[in-house]
Amino acid sequence: MAFIFGVASHNLLEGLTLGLQTDMSAATSLFSGILLHGFLLSSAVTMALMRVWFESGLSHFRSVISLGILVTLRPVGGLVGLVIVGAPGFIAFVLASILQVGKPSEKRTKIQTEYLMY
Repeated sequence: MAFIFGVASHNLLEGLTLGLQTDMSAATSLFSGILLHGFLLSSAVTMALMRVWFESGLSHFRSVISLGILVTLRPVGGLVGLVIVGAPGFIAFVLASILQVGKPSEKRTKIQTEYLMY
């Protein structure tokens, strides 16, 4: 269960990091990295979890639902990041600044971003 929670948190944070990007070149680079990393991570996690789940007698339906939840967390994180960056007001600016590693610039639309390391 801790492994699943860890992978779920990892996926959510990856999506959030991508959604918080305001620079197109940084977002493209990060997306490329997430795409390659996500394929490898998903393959390894699926093989490991299926082996354990099938040995423990978990049904195929529950296995598919669990993996489906893991897969949807990355896009959910991306949407949350986009909402935070696109929301007007000071609270959204503070949230975006806290969630991003880097110094916020003077303009609201140009927040300097680095990759969120976790």
